[in-house]
This record gives sequence, structure tokens and C-alpha cells, in this order.
Amino acid sequence: MPPEAIADHLDSHRAWLIGHTKAGRIIASGPMNPATGGIVLASCADKGEPDAMLHADSVYDKLVDRDTGVQSRLRADLFPVRWAPEAKGVPVASE
Repeated sequence: MPPEAIADHLDSHRAWLIGHTKAGRIIASGPMNPATGGIVLASCADKGEPDAMLHADSVYDKLVDRDTGVQSRLRADLFPVRWAPEAKGVPVASE
């Protein structure tokens, strides 16, 4: 998407990111380089929550082609062992 196309939505998109990050739903996010889109890593209670979150974002809902993936039961506690031995694991709620 051309950068000028998102200019009208950038403030609301940033507010959306900040709100969900403060609420603990967005774990990591950032733009791609070149600026062809972005990535959002979220932790949600169920499969419907990310869809509802994304449709509340004006950039996602109005301007982009979508490529969305959902991975349930991501074993976050294994991340430190594999990639950063000094880091601490994130507890994962059991169903």
C-alpha cells in the first residue's frame, strides 16, 4: 500500500496499537521494510478476538489485503530455551 494511502489513518492506527498493547493483547508489532505492511503478534482469549480487534483498526479494515493466521496453544514457555536462554518464559493459560 502506498504510504500516502495510510496518512489519513495513521493516527487512529497508532491509537489502536497503543490501546491493545496497554491492554496486553498486542505482544509485538511493527512495520515491514520496505513499508508494504506490518506485523502484529497478539495474545487473545479465543479465535474470534483477533478478528474483532483487526476490524476495529482503520488501516486493516479499509486499506489492506489480509493475511491472517491464528496459532492456538503457542508454547511460549519454550521460546527462551531455544532463542534466549537468559529470558524468562511467558506462562500459558491452560484450557
